[in-house]
Amino acid sequence: MTKWKFEKSYKYEALTLLNILTEDPYLNELYPEEKKYWSEKIDKNIKKDIEKIYSEIKGKGKQIVSAILSYYLSTIECNDSETIIDVLKNRKDELYKNAEEIENLNDNNWKYIENIIPNLIRYFKFLDDNKFSDYLKKNIFSSIEDEINKNEKYFIDNPMDIIGELTELLGKPFDEEIILYVVHFSRPHAIRLSKNSLITIADKPIELSVYIAVHEMIHTPYKINKIIRNYFEELSSDSFFNMKFLNRNKNYGYNTISDYFDENATRAADHYISSKFNIFSNIEEYVSGDFRKRFRKQDDGMHILSPIIFYYLNRDFSKFPGYYQDFLEKLIIDKKITAGNIEREYFQIMG
Repeated sequence: MTKWKFEKSYKYEALTLLNILTEDPYLNELYPEEKKYWSEKIDKNIKKDIEKIYSEIKGKGKQIVSAILSYYLSTIECNDSETIIDVLKNRKDELYKNAEEIENLNDNNWKYIENIIPNLIRYFKFLDDNKFSDYLKKNIFSSIEDEINKNEKYFIDNPMDIIGELTELLGKPFDEEIILYVVHFSRPHAIRLSKNSLITIADKPIELSVYIAVHEMIHTPYKINKIIRNYFEELSSDSFFNMKFLNRNKNYGYNTISDYFDENATRAADHYISSKFNIFSNIEEYVSGDFRKRFRKQDDGMHILSPIIFYYLNRDFSKFPGYYQDFLEKLIIDKKITAGNIEREYFQIMG
C-alpha cells in the first residue's frame, strides 16, 4: 500500500520564490504582496543575477526556472542556504551525475544551469542576509504545518494504492513512499523532483495533491526509441496539430514537440489512474472527471492528443498485453495519433 509523507522545505520555498521574483509576466499577479516585500530588498546586483537566471533557464532553455532548479537540487540532501551554497560551489559534478542517473536529461539544461551557478550562489546569500528562514517561520510554515496535519489524516481515512496502479500501467518499480513537499510559493506549478518526491501547491484540496503525485510520477512515460523519434518528426506535418501547437500559450511550458507529447501522454495516463480513485470530484478545474470537458478547458485546450490517448487507454488497456510505452507505440502504428489522422480522431472522440 502507498505511504504518503508530507514535508515543508526551505529549499523549495527559496527556488519557487525565485520564480516569482523574475519578470515573467505569467507570474506577476500570483503573489503581489510577497513580491513587493522581497523586491524592495533587492539591489541592482541581485536584480541582475535574477535576470541572468531567467534569461538562461526560461529565455534560452525554454524551461520553468523553479522546476528545473528544484529537480537538480532534489538529488542532494540540502535544505538551508549554507549547504545549498556548498553544493553549488563544491559538488556541482555530483549534482549533475545524480540527476543524469535518475533521469535521461537534456544536456542543454545542465549547460544553462552551469552558466548561472555564481548567480544562484549570490541569490541564496541574499536570502540568508535578509533572514528568509525567519520569514518562513513567521509567515509561512505555521499554516503549512496545519495543512500537513490535515493531509496526513486524509490518507488514514482514505487509503489508496497509487503505486500499485502506476506499476501496473508503466511496468517499472516505485518505492512505496511518496514524499510531497507542501510549498507556499509554488503556484501555478506542481513540480516533479527526483525519485518518488514532488512539490505540491499549498492551500489546494488534498485531492489535488493526489492528482499531482500521479501526474508527476508518470513523467516521462516512455523512452525515446526509433518509433517515438520518427513520430516526433512527422507530427509537424499535421495541420491541425500545428494550429494548436504553434498557437499555444508558451507560458504553460511545453515548448518543444518532445515536451508537448510528454505532457499529452502523461495527462491521458493520469486521468486513467486518477479516475479509479474518484479524486476529481473536489477539484473544480477537473470538472468532476469528465475527460472531454477537462481537455477542452485546461491550458486553453492545447492538449489535443490527450483525449485521444485516454479514450483508447480507457477502452483497451485492461486487456492489452504490454505496458504504457507499448500501448503508445501501438497507437502510433495503428495511426490513431499520427499526422493526417489527428483532427478526425479528435472530433470523433470529443464531439
